[in-house]
Amino acid sequence: EKSEGLHQNAEKQRCIFIFGQQADRVQKIGLNIHELSQNWSYLPFQDIEKSMNELADFVDMSNATLVVDLEKGLNAEKQKLVLDYIDSETQGVLMLFVSSKPSFQLLEAGLIGEQLHERLQKCEFSVDRLPIDRTALKDVLEMLYFQS
Repeated sequence: EKSEGLHQNAEKQRCIFIFGQQADRVQKIGLNIHELSQNWSYLPFQDIEKSMNELADFVDMSNATLVVDLEKGLNAEKQKLVLDYIDSETQGVLMLFVSSKPSFQLLEAGLIGEQLHERLQKCEFSVDRLPIDRTALKDVLEMLYFQS
């Protein structure tokens, strides 16, 4: 029972999807999550996606937070690769997905496929619901994603 909880926590840290109507708030919350993760680098996935072709590429970039802007699009091949990584047991990057829309709206708009939608539903939340106070925000994020 205890190891299942630890596995779920590790899974949460591998895939986080935040969305909200205010792009700057989504970006700030994303940076807060990155800081809490204690990763070294914060990189837009779209800037490096051409070099991400296999699971080993995600492992090689451990200690990085890869930010995937879902409204910029992610082709079916990269969606499958990202899903394969998230569902694998390998340690690697933190995949931080961002959008102004929840996953069902991204699916309806044809920006993501059904499998990615199903996966994102398990790790999504609206930043519009988070507290504004920095200390309370940090406490909430730590509780959601970084408790051991």
